[in-house]
Amino acid sequence: MNLFLRRAAVVAFAVPVALLTTTPASAAVVVADLGMLSGHDYSEARSVRDDGVAVGESYQSGGGFRAVVFAGGTVTSLATPGRNSGAHDINSAGVIVGEAEPAGIERPYSVWWDGDGALHELAGGHPGTAYAVNDAGVVVGLSDAQGLWPLRWESPTTPAVRLATLPGGENYAGAYDVNAEGTVVGFSLATDGTYHAVRWDPTGAVERLDDLAGHPSCRADAINDAGIVIGTCRDDNGPVAVYWDDAGTVTALPSLGGNETQPTGISDAGTIVGSAEDADGRYHAVRWGTFGITRLATLGGTHGVALDINDSGTVVGRTHSSDNVFHATEWRNAG
Repeated sequence: MNLFLRRAAVVAFAVPVALLTTTPASAAVVVADLGMLSGHDYSEARSVRDDGVAVGESYQSGGGFRAVVFAGGTVTSLATPGRNSGAHDINSAGVIVGEAEPAGIERPYSVWWDGDGALHELAGGHPGTAYAVNDAGVVVGLSDAQGLWPLRWESPTTPAVRLATLPGGENYAGAYDVNAEGTVVGFSLATDGTYHAVRWDPTGAVERLDDLAGHPSCRADAINDAGIVIGTCRDDNGPVAVYWDDAGTVTALPSLGGNETQPTGISDAGTIVGSAEDADGRYHAVRWGTFGITRLATLGGTHGVALDINDSGTVVGRTHSSDNVFHATEWRNAG
């Protein structure tokens, strides 16, 4: 998959640089298997609401991907007219955004599911993916109709606005997340031929964020309501997890001794979750905070990825079970 296809006053960030020490200890939290649809072979939870309801996907070999909701110990399939669908985010009103293929068409379109589970195309019918929705109903994502365009919908039924890009990025940029204030983050190609992390203010003005020294290609993946941005910067060894403060200054997050780290979610308190490679090449679900970096337990297998954290401290993602199959996973009391 293409690397870039894959969500008020600023307060102090909760992870002071001086405290970012590596502490790869197992997290003392309760880990649970969220399950998958009957007959399926893989599942993951991508976004979790403050009440613990999560959304993601479940996969069946030969049968495609299905957008699902994990709630109350059950897994429910969302309406899917074609072969594949996926859910990326859910807001407090129960609006879910993601992508789905229309019947008979092997190309995903940006869609939303309302609180009753009914499926709708986002206004404008854009091929691509919707990655995030805030509680005000603002949706962001990208269109891949002609290159990649970053899009913002003021509501699921309002026509999309194409966001500004850096010079040189007119046909290759994307938006991944939006906070309560309406600030959007993502990436844009630039005239130097590399990708840069960018931030759009609520008016749509675009700002390039700093690159990490020696890592010229960056993207921003998520932003919390305090305005802290997380993402990755890459060199030839792979991605390095970073965060940006309100001024756009970048700082690397600690690792587990391997080359690759990648953050994917951040709470409003500043706890970050994602994945990190250890010195033996294994990938672990991790969280970063004032304690440094901590591994999260698996369901009995080797690998894991944490994808989101809510403001109650619940983390969701995917981990290997004892048979090394990925299952949607929840870690409670992880904040």
